[in-house]
Amino acid sequence: MYEIDRAKLVWRKLDNELVVLNLEEGSYFTMNAVGSTIWEALCDGQNAEHAANCVVRDFKIDVETARLHTTEYIRLLLEQDLLKPVVETQ
Repeated sequence: MYEIDRAKLVWRKLDNELVVLNLEEGSYFTMNAVGSTIWEALCDGQNAEHAANCVVRDFKIDVETARLHTTEYIRLLLEQDLLKPVVETQ
């Protein structure tokens, strides 16, 4: 699971793209339709597997390709500090 810092990030969907603005840094990121699908699933509190299944559903690609693209995209979001892993406690 991942979390998005909603205090520093705002986003809007425009047609098939998503624009994310980092309010602290004044930077912005654009996401294509696949990236938007992954982002929206993660914003809804879903895990990477669910996000990949959304990509399969919406873009009619095979599961392995969707998992590969989702994993890579999440890595990029983490590197850009747009996403943080949630540490689950028991």
